[in-house]
Amino acid sequence: MKTIDKYISRNFFAGYIISAAVLVGLRMLIDLFVNFDEFAETEGLLPMLNNIFTFYAVQSAVYFRDFAGVIAVFAAAFTLGRMTRDNELVAIMASGISLKRVIAPILAAAALMTGLLIIDQEIIIPGYANLIVRSHDSINQASEMSVECLTDSSGNIIYAGSFSEADKNMKDLTVVLSDEDGTRNTAEGWIKADMAVYKGKGEWKLYSKAGKDKENKPLYKAGTEIELFSKQSGRRLDTTKKMVYSYNTDLTPETIPVRNKQKNIDLLSSAQLARLAESGARVRDRARLYVQRYSRFTDPIINFVMLMVALPVLVCRDKKQMKFAALKSFSITAACFIFTFACKIVATEPIMGKIMPDFWAALPVIVFMPIAVVEMSSIKT
Repeated sequence: MKTIDKYISRNFFAGYIISAAVLVGLRMLIDLFVNFDEFAETEGLLPMLNNIFTFYAVQSAVYFRDFAGVIAVFAAAFTLGRMTRDNELVAIMASGISLKRVIAPILAAAALMTGLLIIDQEIIIPGYANLIVRSHDSINQASEMSVECLTDSSGNIIYAGSFSEADKNMKDLTVVLSDEDGTRNTAEGWIKADMAVYKGKGEWKLYSKAGKDKENKPLYKAGTEIELFSKQSGRRLDTTKKMVYSYNTDLTPETIPVRNKQKNIDLLSSAQLARLAESGARVRDRARLYVQRYSRFTDPIINFVMLMVALPVLVCRDKKQMKFAALKSFSITAACFIFTFACKIVATEPIMGKIMPDFWAALPVIVFMPIAVVEMSSIKT
């Protein structure tokens, strides 16, 4: 790596850190200002500060994911603006170095930071998803909720009267088993258990009630009945019952709070989205799943294209034109950002009778990639 590459890369990384701190910090401050009353419900100053720190520590991963593309553009503007202010671009061109050679280290550094975005999306956010979905006033409290119509990777539908994240159990559990042919239009049976306790590696131990103790608390015994439907010529003739002691599923105490609300599926990893998309979810929900799944591949590309479109505008040798160049660059970035967001919304709607999530997820790349190529080739050197 040459000295000029080290110099430009160092300035870019410094600008990246500053831009990330400013944008993510500003997002935190706005949210804290709006929701401070919820934190204030905590008794004691230290517990309240602990809740605030914990909440925004886990939310910062989501904020970084949302602003990653804009942060890169801000960092590039910081780097090139500083070089323009110090007349370094003029000196570089006078030495016979092309301006395209100047922006090459910025593109390389941006590609490296795109890898950080992928790590954030695929590892960090899914790992803390059960904390991210918690509200401001319950960040340090384990979730308790009912489970309604959750489909696992086998296509089975799971209901539960109550779920305790702290105790890792479900009560009044019903598992509707999908049919074997994979159409999932009919059920082949069901499992009903009074309680299910998570034992790890996707295994839930099943229990049924066995009376009450002296304190009138319910007693449980291991095992419950599974009821299977016998069919002939498409008609149900009779049922077969047998004991079952456990149920294996990809739904865990960590993923249930995330999956229980459809809006939280963007917190899942690509592998989790793939398994969920192949299950028997409803058509509209499946479209949203596929949008999220395809976006994991297109979003890093869009962020990089966004930078490629903005960079030629920022390569300005005149100090007087730098403000206008920065404003124009941010306007292009905002247009790309808004267009990408609009495509994700339209992707779940039927257009001409069809839902095409793969097309809409890739459309921003299709639209802005030629613009980026033209802008890069038009750089004056």
